[in-house]
Amino acid sequence: MNLLASGERIRNAWRAFGATFGPPALSLAMYPADGGLLPWGFDDDLGHYFWRTRGGPSEWTVLVEESSQWWEFDGGFGEFWTGLTKGEISAPVIPEGFPGDDYVVERA
Repeated sequence: MNLLASGERIRNAWRAFGATFGPPALSLAMYPADGGLLPWGFDDDLGHYFWRTRGGPSEWTVLVEESSQWWEFDGGFGEFWTGLTKGEISAPVIPEGFPGDDYVVERA
């Protein structure tokens, strides 16, 4: 994903249609607003992944939006991704069975 290009697209869509993304969206602004959402990813099921930028970067939490449903992980990106891919956490807005049996982590 090209974070700069995709992030700008997501921010523009949010500004135009944010109120249609569900009730939590009404109270959430986009970064650089204080505590605003900073997009960092999306998935094949049209889920969007954000950091909630409250406090310093080490305090940012992960928010996931999928089909107007929201879920917040009270931890950072590393904890979120590690827990999700190891099957230690599940997010009700991420399809069951993620990441799948064929998921592999390779060192670059």
